[in-house]
This record gives sequence, structure tokens and C-alpha cells, in this order.
Amino acid sequence: MKYVRILRIPNLIIVALIQCLMYFGLLLPYFEKFGITPLLNHFNFALFVLDTLIITGAGYVINDIYDVEIDEINKPKIIVGKHISVKNAWIYYYTFIILGFIISFFIAFKIDRLPYLTIYGFAVALLYFYSAKLKKSFLIGNILVSAFSSAVIAILLFVEKDGLSRLKFLSLSDFNFIVSIFIVYIIFSFIVSMSREIVKDIEDLEGDRFVNANTMPVVIGISKSKMIIQFYLLITAFVLSVVVGREIYLNNYLFGILDFVLLFIPLCIIMIKLYKSKNKLDFHNVSTYIKVLMFLGLFVLFIYIFNY
Repeated sequence: MKYVRILRIPNLIIVALIQCLMYFGLLLPYFEKFGITPLLNHFNFALFVLDTLIITGAGYVINDIYDVEIDEINKPKIIVGKHISVKNAWIYYYTFIILGFIISFFIAFKIDRLPYLTIYGFAVALLYFYSAKLKKSFLIGNILVSAFSSAVIAILLFVEKDGLSRLKFLSLSDFNFIVSIFIVYIIFSFIVSMSREIVKDIEDLEGDRFVNANTMPVVIGISKSKMIIQFYLLITAFVLSVVVGREIYLNNYLFGILDFVLLFIPLCIIMIKLYKSKNKLDFHNVSTYIKVLMFLGLFVLFIYIFNY
């Protein structure tokens, strides 16, 4: 179970669900409507999602390997270095990397896109350097993790770009609808992930100071870091208010109410909780609330897609 826990299964579930929702709920119905053949068939797409989970899981493992010293201070219930030796953690990591490469090669070969293997190599290298070097840097680490979260969604646009180009030629309005949904959730994922990463840095402030890390809370302090998080959340709240207003204006009252109740109100609660946060437990709770917001965003996406 320790080898399972290190993979952050709830996070992997979010990744798998959002890719499946975007593919089966958004892309495929419009491709089928216009007789467009997707680059990935169902089997290859299942492997594609599995490969994404392997890359993400490997990223969590390498992160815990390099965070052993910090986690001894920040997280008493550490796994690597206590329940799993560092040596076995490395073996676990390389097993994932090799398996992921095999799957990536198989997919690239089957769809006749071998150059796509560079995407796998880039993602693995990015997560490795994040854990080894960039995580302790000012802001860069936060941006990279948030970008990776967004890329999980954006990669589908890249892989199916030929089909989307065909759709754009056949129906510009449907193409714009699909791309707009993707863009909204790419931005939502980036901003929410960025906010949560900074909250986690505040939560881990003690350990980061011990190893002389240059995370945002260490460099500019907790108060200013909270202000920056609030700024990100305010942007999200503004965008949500525009979306709610648009849905009501278009008489889509169900979606307007859903966006307001399931996203806008929880976001406001998070902002209030963040403002009142003072200790490690408070910031841990805010981080958990933001993760719940991600699940709610996924649920709203599900309702939205299957009602259009």
C-alpha cells in the first residue's frame, strides 16, 4: 500500500477523468457527427491515458525521492526514506519510466507518429528537473507544475490536431465551441494549480527554510504570498462571474446555477479561508479545499458536456 500511496491516486483519478471526458464527451461526438476518424482509436487512447498516469506517477515518486530531507520536517508520515528505501524508490521510478517509454513507443508506432516520442521525453525530463532543481526556485517550479496540469488537457488538442483542422473546415462554429471549452479548462487548471502550489509552499515553509529553498513564501513572506494567491483566485472568480452571467443571459439557468453554486461559492469560501489562515493546519485545509474545487470543476464539465 505504501507503493500505491506514493502515487497520489486521487490526483491520478482527476487526470484520467478529465482526459476521458474531453475525449469521449467532447471530441469524439463531433468527430463522429462529421465522419472524422480520430488519430487515436479506443485502445490507443486507453494506452495514452495510462501513459499520462505513468508519467504523472513517476513525477510523484521522483519528487518524494528528492524531498526526503524536507519531508522529515514538513510531513512526519513520509514514505520514501521510512517505509520505502531511497534505493527501492529509484527502482520504482525507473520501472515507471521504462514502462512509460514502451507504451509511448507502441502508440507512436501504431499511429505512425514516432516524432511524438519527444513529448514523452520532454515531460519526463521536465518533472525530473522540477524535483531535482526547480522546485526550490522562486516561482519557476510553481509555473512548471501548473503548466503540466494544463498540458494534460492541452495534449489532446495537439494529438488530434488533424481531426480538429478537418472539423474547422467543415463546421467553424463547432470547432470554436470545442476549442473554447478546452481553453477555459486549460486556464482554470493552470490558475487553480498555481494557487494550490503556492499554498503548499506556505504549508511547507519550515522545511524549505531548513534546506535554503527559494520558494515564494521563503523569499517574500507568507502575507505577500497570500496576496498573490488571492489575486489568482480573484481572476478565477471574475471569469466565473462572467460565465454565470453569460449562461443566465442565454437562458441556460441550470448551468448558471451550477457554476454559481458548485464553483463560484466554493471559490469565495476558499478565499475567506485563505485570508483567515495563520498556521500549517489552516494552509493544509485550504490546499484540500482547492483540490475539492478541482473535483467540482470536473463534475461541472461532465454535466456541461453531456447536456450539449
